[in-house]
This record gives sequence, C-alpha cells and structure tokens, in this order.
Amino acid sequence: VILGGYVETEYVNDFHGASHFDQHRLVIFIYARPHERVSFATEVEWEHGGTPRKANGELIAGESLLEFAVLDFKVANWLNVRGGIVLVPMGGYNITHDSPTQDLTTRPMVATYIAPSTWFETGAGFFGDIPIGKHQLSYELYAINGLDSKVYDDLGFRAARGSLGEDNNGSKALTGRLAWDPLMGLRIAGSGYRGAYDPASKRFVSMAALDVTARYKFL
Repeated sequence: VILGGYVETEYVNDFHGASHFDQHRLVIFIYARPHERVSFATEVEWEHGGTPRKANGELIAGESLLEFAVLDFKVANWLNVRGGIVLVPMGGYNITHDSPTQDLTTRPMVATYIAPSTWFETGAGFFGDIPIGKHQLSYELYAINGLDSKVYDDLGFRAARGSLGEDNNGSKALTGRLAWDPLMGLRIAGSGYRGAYDPASKRFVSMAALDVTARYKFL
C-alpha cells in the first residue's frame, strides 16, 4: 500500500482591511495493488476544515469528499478496465488539477465554470497506452452519470456536476481523451464529452477541448 497526499493553507487579503487564513485543502492518496492485474486508488479530500464548517458565525456544511476512487483490471498495457469514481478526462487540467502540480492554488476560470474542475463522477470504462513506433498514444473512455439541469450564471457547469450516486435521466454521458507524445516532454491531447442533462434525455451538453503540454529541461 502506498500512502501520499498534500496540504495547503492560504493567506487571503482583499486589500480592504479584511484578511484571514484558510485551510483550503487536505488531500490523502491511497494506492494498493493486491494482484499484478488488479489495482485500487483513491483520493480523499477535506476542504476548509471538513464538515461542519463555520462561516459568518454559523455552522454550515463543509466538504469531505471522495474525488477519485477506482478499481482497475489490467488486460494488457493498451487495455485496462476501470470502474468507480473517475476524474472526467475533459481537458488536461482536470486530470492533473492537484495544487502541487500548478503554479497557483486558484484555478483558471475556464477550468472552474466551463469544464468544472474538480470534475469527478461515478462510471466505468477503459484506458491504456498504445505504442506507435517510438511514440505513444494514451486514451481514456468512460460512460458516466452526466451533468444535470442545475446550470447557474454565477457557477456555470460547476453547479450541474452530479451527485455520484444518481442520475437525473436514463441515458449515460460519454467522455474520453486521446493524448499523443510525439517528443519527450511534449503532449498533445484532445478531449470530448456528450450527455443529456434534462430528465427527458432530449437536451444535451457537448464539449470539446484541445490542450498542449511542453516541458523542457535546460542545463
């Protein structure tokens, strides 16, 4: 069993004389491999001290969440079966959103209100790596509970994220990501999502994203 995680505490100052410390996140990672073909991974997160939390002198609901919890079965390097709470592979930011991998703890607006990071949902699907010559293609493809109809102007699709335990219609959303590594340190990826958001399964949300990651080491 492998245990890891991170913690972040922020100092917030609104430049009008108000300031405070915020215990924003405490995240624990657990990974286990009970068999050469079977692995389990999970992420447990407490935000703002967990629940209950105090705001404006009142106790309110905080956040204690399973943001990732999957059981994987390896058939081959190019074919792995996954089920559980998955990170929706809609854009590169959502699947690598953890603060230690970013320059800032505040997330970009696009990755907050359009592709609502952290975006996680219960579902099942496949992932793997496909070698092509000296290069590699990586893919993820899942059927998941989709977004619901609670889309608000001030929260965007963030308010429409599912509950992990139910869906508001009988059809499932499909989401996937294909990434190509043409050079060491360079990744080009495309992602997509399509799913009904109304109870009658007649209205759909469709998304597409392209992201490029480049990392170079200078001596």
